[in-house]
Amino acid sequence: MPFHALFLGLLTPALAAFFLLLIFGARPLGAPLVLAALAPAYLVGFIPAFLAGRLDGLLAQRGWHAAARLATVAGIAIVAGLIVLAPLHLEGFIHGAMPLLFPLALALSAVLALGLTLLLARFCWRKHPA
Repeated sequence: MPFHALFLGLLTPALAAFFLLLIFGARPLGAPLVLAALAPAYLVGFIPAFLAGRLDGLLAQRGWHAAARLATVAGIAIVAGLIVLAPLHLEGFIHGAMPLLFPLALALSAVLALGLTLLLARFCWRKHPA
């Protein structure tokens, strides 16, 4: 799909912000709250999502199947979430198990964004035989 990495870079942070608000129980979950969460989500998440999209493109060129690519992107998202959490935990800013939902929300958003990308690539950007 053309602009594969850019599409993931634009979609994944927005999904991650929505899932984080949903998982952590933000109420009421309306447009103002979601829009307020988008700026930090893009600040923190655009570059990792873009790089994951580039990696996924390379894996696709090497013949990796969709399931392996989805698992790889989910793993990258979990590691990225843990990297963000590690300094906060070591400094004592976060406690308990609830923050561990952050990597889960990132993995869920990465898998959904890549899944949507794969579906779009399959149905919209097929290479037509000349």
